[in-house]
Amino acid sequence: ALIIIIHTYTQKLEECQLQIQCLHNECSASERNASQTQSKIDRTLEALKIAGANAANARAEADAANARVESLNGQLNDMQAVIEDTKDCME
Repeated sequence: ALIIIIHTYTQKLEECQLQIQCLHNECSASERNASQTQSKIDRTLEALKIAGANAANARAEADAANARVESLNGQLNDMQAVIEDTKDCME
């Protein structure tokens, strides 16, 4: 009877050790997944920072281009006024 009890406890101990090993493996896999996910988040955040900086630069360039267009429009209007004045003077 004592041998049966010892055998039963030995089996239960082996089952528990197997469950512990499975849980340990799952925990290790979860840690790896968490690490990979954190790396992806870090890369995404860096890409967003770069995209934000690029967008700000593009906005500044667009604003500068608009200012140049307005300046050239003003110069063109001035030149057209001079041409019209010259035509008026010649008539």
